[in-house]
Amino acid sequence: VDYFISEAPENGDSYIEYNIYRFKNMENGGQKSFLIMSYAKRMYGDLKSAAKALAKQRDHLMTTMIEYKIPEIKVAQPNPGK
Repeated sequence: VDYFISEAPENGDSYIEYNIYRFKNMENGGQKSFLIMSYAKRMYGDLKSAAKALAKQRDHLMTTMIEYKIPEIKVAQPNPGK
């Protein structure tokens, strides 16, 4: 999942942010769950030029996120009675 958000507040700097979320199914001790890996890049200043710059980077950022090898993650099981 990827998306852009932007804000041009009355006070403060305008910004645009590009976000990518990658979901991976996982199983932990017989329980099904999922992992969310996220990436965000924020640019401040002129929204139009920042949006163009981020749009040019989108394909590279998406490919990098898709091809990234997520390490195996193990979650410790709670020890009942302790």
